[in-house]
Amino acid sequence: MHVSELLLYLRAPDLRELVISPVTTDDLRLFHSDHDPSAPRFPQLQSLTLSCPKAEFLPVVVLASACFPGVTRLVLPDIYPKNFEKAFGSPERQLFPSVRKLAVQNVQTNFLSSMNLVLTQRGANQPWIDTLYMDKSSILRADPEKINPDGHYNIIEADIWKEQRQKALHSDGISRFTSWKNMRS
Repeated sequence: MHVSELLLYLRAPDLRELVISPVTTDDLRLFHSDHDPSAPRFPQLQSLTLSCPKAEFLPVVVLASACFPGVTRLVLPDIYPKNFEKAFGSPERQLFPSVRKLAVQNVQTNFLSSMNLVLTQRGANQPWIDTLYMDKSSILRADPEKINPDGHYNIIEADIWKEQRQKALHSDGISRFTSWKNMRS
């Protein structure tokens, strides 16, 4: 059973947070085909967490943006800088237009360069992120010169994905939710 099959039958008008981990394109395809933007299934949804493998990142975020366009917080436990640039920096599509808070974890030094490039490509007409949440180790790895050079967003030290796992999913185990964690390239 794919996630989208569950989402098709789930009625939760007050749902504010949704975690789909792990997620692949197939998980969202059926839900997307049945999605009616004029009658969203989860009108109160504010936070979306997506953990997907590198090869699936672009198609998953494109579909998820179409399915959940009104979310204001996006949590991406698995972030791939070049794929992030392709997905979010494209002038043809403005994915997740309502997102103002982005949470990432375990990012490498080059992610902030990608983040700044995406914000530049989206332009001042399309304000996007005002708060970036990063875990402590990511902040320590970050190149200080790349941290928010134009003052577009605030960086807050927080591991939102870890908080979600501990509080809502009752687990510290990453591998229970992301089977590809050790297969990154």
